[in-house]
Amino acid sequence: MAKKKNFFYKKTKQTDSKKEETTKPSTGDSEKNIPKQRLTTEKSSKILSGIKYVYITVFFALLAGFFSPLITGHSFDLVIIGVIVLFVGLGGAILVYKAATSEKLRMIYLGSGFALITTSLIFIYDIMGKPLITF
Repeated sequence: MAKKKNFFYKKTKQTDSKKEETTKPSTGDSEKNIPKQRLTTEKSSKILSGIKYVYITVFFALLAGFFSPLITGHSFDLVIIGVIVLFVGLGGAILVYKAATSEKLRMIYLGSGFALITTSLIFIYDIMGKPLITF
C-alpha cells in the first residue's frame, strides 16, 4: 500500500540558497539589519488582521438577518442595530477573556466586560419588543 503524504508536516530544514537575506538601510545605520522575511511577515500579518475583521463583520451581518429585509421588503435598520449589538457583546466577551489572562487589571476587565455583555442583552430584549428596563 502506498504511503500517504502528510499535508500538515512542515519542513524545518533550510537550504543554503534560501538563507535569510538582510537589507541595510541607506541612512548609514549599518548596525541595524532588517530581514526581508520579517518585513513580508509584518505586511502579511496586517493583511490577515484586516481580513479577520471583515470576516467577522460579514458573519455578524448574516447572523443579524441580512437577507430578511431583502426578501420581505422591510428596512435595514434592525440589521444595522443587530450588528452593533453583536459587536458590543463581542467586545464584552473579549474583555472577560482578557480578565482571565491579565494579572493587574483583572477586576476592571471583568467588570467592564460583563457590563458590555449586559448592555448587549438589554438591547436584544429591547429589539424584541420586551424591554428589561422601562424608562
